Amino acid sequence: MDFELAKSLFVDSEENEHYVALSNSRNAYSRLVNSVKNPFKIILMYGRPGTGKSYIMQMFYNNYKDSLNVLYFKEPVFEKEYALKKIYKEITKKDPPADATNGQLLDMFKQEIKSEMYILLDEAQLYDEETLEWIRILSNQKIFKFIISVHKLDKEDILAKEHFKTRTFETIELGLLTLDEVEQYIGKKLLLGNSLELVSLLSKGNYKKIHQYTKGNLRDINRLLYRLIEILETRMHNAKSFFGNSMKNKYIEMAALDLKMING
Repeated sequence: MDFELAKSLFVDSEENEHYVALSNSRNAYSRLVNSVKNPFKIILMYGRPGTGKSYIMQMFYNNYKDSLNVLYFKEPVFEKEYALKKIYKEITKKDPPADATNGQLLDMFKQEIKSEMYILLDEAQLYDEETLEWIRILSNQKIFKFIISVHKLDKEDILAKEHFKTRTFETIELGLLTLDEVEQYIGKKLLLGNSLELVSLLSKGNYKKIHQYTKGNLRDINRLLYRLIEILETRMHNAKSFFGNSMKNKYIEMAALDLKMING
């Protein structure tokens, strides 16, 4: 078994080349693309941490960066003081006047940019009220369209914020993976990496344990599988000869303990 390749399949990054689109994420991406074709000011994509929002944002950016004016802010750095200057330089390939105000920059955008600008903002729940209000103002300028990704939290649901109540054309929610989706996701990942030995070792009971410990959280699934493969790498050279025809749940439990997903 190629352990390094197997581990690379579960590196938790939206740029991981071994991306697996399940029905949940395919539907969300399809809705996002369809919404872009219609008039809107803001599309809000939300869900609990680890449900795949960043993967979908990255996929949209990769697929449309060459055909649309699109910028992707992966971290909450869309700050009022410099964002418009950065956007202006990115689109026009020219430096804006150093002393240009945001109002002047908006006038320059209207004159020089002939098509709408798509701004992707990930982790938007970390923006303060002033920045959210500025985003709302920009969305009314008929220059920018915003695709915003936020965490849905127990105590604070950003959908309740006044900024987004009436101005969002579309809301797209991503949920946690079901047991069947966990099995599909892991199986497809391993097959993409030709890790057939590991696929054959995993049983329905193993997938139930993985789902139990991760609760269907995509990020935690990646972390758990990466750690599980690390554990296997230290204990064997040949999966079949070491395990026989199946894997014991104790190895999954060991990985979950290491990651503090369960208590010892």
